Amino acid sequence: MKKWLFLLCLLLIIPVRADAVSVSGKVTSQTSVRISLKGKSEYKYWRIRRIIHDKNGGYAGYKKIKLLKTSTKKYTVKKLKKNKEYDFEIAYGNKKDGKFKPEFYDYVYNVFTGVSRPCWHDYASSDAAFSTSYIDLWGFRESEGLAAKGIQIYRKVKGGSYKKIKTIKKQSFTFRDKKVKKGKTYYYKMRSYGTYKGKKIYSPWSETLKRFAGNKVGKFTSKIISSDMESVEIKLTSDKYNSALKMSPDAFFFRDGDEEEEVGLTITKYSLDGKAWKKPEKITLKAGQSIYLILETKGMQDLRDLKSIESDYVAYDSWPCFFYLDLNGSGSTPHNDEFIH
Repeated sequence: MKKWLFLLCLLLIIPVRADAVSVSGKVTSQTSVRISLKGKSEYKYWRIRRIIHDKNGGYAGYKKIKLLKTSTKKYTVKKLKKNKEYDFEIAYGNKKDGKFKPEFYDYVYNVFTGVSRPCWHDYASSDAAFSTSYIDLWGFRESEGLAAKGIQIYRKVKGGSYKKIKTIKKQSFTFRDKKVKKGKTYYYKMRSYGTYKGKKIYSPWSETLKRFAGNKVGKFTSKIISSDMESVEIKLTSDKYNSALKMSPDAFFFRDGDEEEEVGLTITKYSLDGKAWKKPEKITLKAGQSIYLILETKGMQDLRDLKSIESDYVAYDSWPCFFYLDLNGSGSTPHNDEFIH
């Protein structure tokens, strides 16, 4: 069971406190967390247990930390590991026959024993702007953990080494990296930094963010090579600053008649040179590359008059996109936001 699902089950199944006392957790060092009570309780005791998770974040049991009287409002859990997230169960109750009997529960979640971590925005890969001259980065710093003074952003190209390109002092940020080269793919990571007892300390590294200095919306041109009633052959060319375009054989359709009824098209063959043909499963068109496609329909429509085709789902820069293509003209791949979001 995943960690978030386990915690949700606890909230739904186990009775939670109903009186005026509340509980909170705060990291006090890289190896300790202070658990605090606020308010008054009708019960005489409270028990702290650490929730143990397996390597996949699922529930793996509890470790008893301390049983205290509710007149004691604070307790520091020590000997924890650095840069790790901890969850605690707090039980309230009284003793019966010398044994503690829990009645209600509270929880302290996601206490992080390190400098507050930086994260990329959920849509930093899909929605943040980029072009052949800049790449925008969206990020923020979490509130959990020791106070951070700033965030360091590092960058590299494939096969290269990471170098620091920016230090940011804000809690959340948008940073525009203008020192990029057209058509290059870049990898970004970041870490927070702070001080503890006069020594500089760092958070763990963020996830790696892959970004491309090219066309955010793909640019394409097409040329009709031949056509008859049942099929049309086109040459499709990708701009040299495009990202890769991936499509399935049945991705395309055209709109027919006054009602613009959608009529499906199938790519039955493709070729890189117009001579050697292959049957497609998945088709990838790389930047600056041309590809020849033979499209057919199972309907009775005459494809000799075909002017444009489109798709609701191709992948451009690894994201779901529409594809609008004028035959003997140009095409583009705007994001399909319904799929992305």
